[in-house]
Amino acid sequence: MEIPILEFITLYALRIAFAIAVIVIGRFIAGRARDFTKKFLDRPEVDEALSNSVESILVRLAYYGILVLAIVFALAILGVPVSAILSVSSAALVILAVALRESLANFAAAIIFMIYQPFRLGEEIETLGRRGIVKEMQLFSTVIRQPDRSLAILPNGDMQKDGILNYTRLGISRVDLGFMLKYEADVEKARQIIIEGMTGDPRVLEEPPPAVVVMNMGVNGLEMQARPFVRYEDYDPVQFGYRQWITERLNAAGIEPAVSQQDVQVHSEK
Repeated sequence: MEIPILEFITLYALRIAFAIAVIVIGRFIAGRARDFTKKFLDRPEVDEALSNSVESILVRLAYYGILVLAIVFALAILGVPVSAILSVSSAALVILAVALRESLANFAAAIIFMIYQPFRLGEEIETLGRRGIVKEMQLFSTVIRQPDRSLAILPNGDMQKDGILNYTRLGISRVDLGFMLKYEADVEKARQIIIEGMTGDPRVLEEPPPAVVVMNMGVNGLEMQARPFVRYEDYDPVQFGYRQWITERLNAAGIEPAVSQQDVQVHSEK
């Protein structure tokens, strides 16, 4: 038996009303989710790990994700087959996944960085042959400022594969200062002079204690290395100031450092 026109109109009028109600309620919930996400991202421990651009994207995802779900439910109420909605959505997702597989790998790495926080904004890291201060972590890449003030934009996925060295997190760093002594030099005296000088420097930490070690027996002399531990903020001053300081200390004690030499032979043809 055919449904009377009035009942048909009433039925679809109710469906349209319910669909509109679902969208209105979904928009309200999306707004609350957006506000909650903003408050969560404003927490100090979260805010310092994410850049403003990432926070803005996450807030939008929370809002529009719920809004899209509300629209899908509204379409189902209007009579659109759920299987058709799921089929179209699945096909679209598959196409996007294939087209953006590299971007998805970078996005997944960004999520891992956000959860486990191997680095935070303002920390100094080294990865992919680059070293610098983290300025921004985006959804697909991380921006670091290198010592020459240039910006390096590195893919998150490649960073995860290569590994990350964090120089800031523990607050201390070891400075490796190389120098060379002649074979006839008094190595123990040189070691004592340098260690005494380092222990008298307030920038050098008592624990772990500084050390002077022999790295290699080179062609021109013993390759040595002084290893003081310093606070992170003192790393550059000690690194660049101690090289000349070591030479001056050794010269004052009558210990002449070795100099790399290379013999060049010239053969003339007659």
